[in-house]
Amino acid sequence: MLTQTTPNDLTPTDLLDNFAKFVRLDTADGNAADDTVKTYACTVRQFFSWCDSQRLHPLDATKDDIKLYRRWLVEIQAYKCATIALKLTVVRRFYAGAVERGLILANPALGIKPPRENIDPAERINYLEEPEVTGLLESLPTENTIGGLR
Repeated sequence: MLTQTTPNDLTPTDLLDNFAKFVRLDTADGNAADDTVKTYACTVRQFFSWCDSQRLHPLDATKDDIKLYRRWLVEIQAYKCATIALKLTVVRRFYAGAVERGLILANPALGIKPPRENIDPAERINYLEEPEVTGLLESLPTENTIGGLR
């Protein structure tokens, strides 16, 4: 993300600033929406804050550290699976940029998946109750007109 510097010289603030530039240049073929840039920056800032609480420089994180971060998102933050998926995607993208810029050799977030939802598939089925079906059927036009033939 930065050139002419070594990874050990980069503070999390440097990394965040340069990641925002990277996102603008590399995401959506250089046409990242402002909201995307803000979301990515906020997510990486949260990850850096977690790293700081673990006394861990973000560029020193391992796969196990990313798994611990995921567990923190699940157990402490109590985020939903979709939110965790987004956060892990952004962290993975941060490390992809760091690899691309030669700051690290491998992406520690690669292959770290979000947790699965523990929802009974039957709960996802939406259906109309009998009074709703009756109301729907009664609302349909019955006359022999263009509207009634739909």
